[in-house]
Amino acid sequence: MRTNANNHCPHLPPTSGVLPITHSRPYRAECGQKFYLACLELAQNQWKQGYPAQALLQINKSFMAQLQADAPITQRHPIAYKAVYWIIQSSHRSHEFLGNPVRHYQHLATRMNFNQPLAELRVWRAWACHHLAQAILPADDFPRDERQIESEKIQIPDISVVLAKIDELSPHRHEVREIKKLLP
Repeated sequence: MRTNANNHCPHLPPTSGVLPITHSRPYRAECGQKFYLACLELAQNQWKQGYPAQALLQINKSFMAQLQADAPITQRHPIAYKAVYWIIQSSHRSHEFLGNPVRHYQHLATRMNFNQPLAELRVWRAWACHHLAQAILPADDFPRDERQIESEKIQIPDISVVLAKIDELSPHRHEVREIKKLLP
């Protein structure tokens, strides 16, 4: 296990030591503020250990948290688009293994488990992260899954549609504004 491979991500809550991968599990049934914070802490921990792809997966889990409109936790730790952007950009610059976030978010959006909380909103959040990843990463090195697009007749939604759907479904009034700040 790597420790302290990276400095902390400034857009995630600080952590110390190594957290177990089960860190968020005690709060999963509640799926509220404690779960949200635990997912973000685990994302920070995975990032610091040098596992950026795992950090992004923990941020994906945080998107399930059912938080009231402008909950105090989101004042301190907004929906983690800045962290997604920062982790992808930092990993790409340092050549850390990141997988293919463009493809990952495409698959996440198109294969969402609708038995989990906030599934429809999470689809649109995944598309937002897909667009953020495409804005950062070179398309030749990080392509979409064209085979899936062709075989399943997938239409990648335009960012304006994505933002409109997030605005419609999210209780957090600043969420769309935060995404827009990150887009070119």
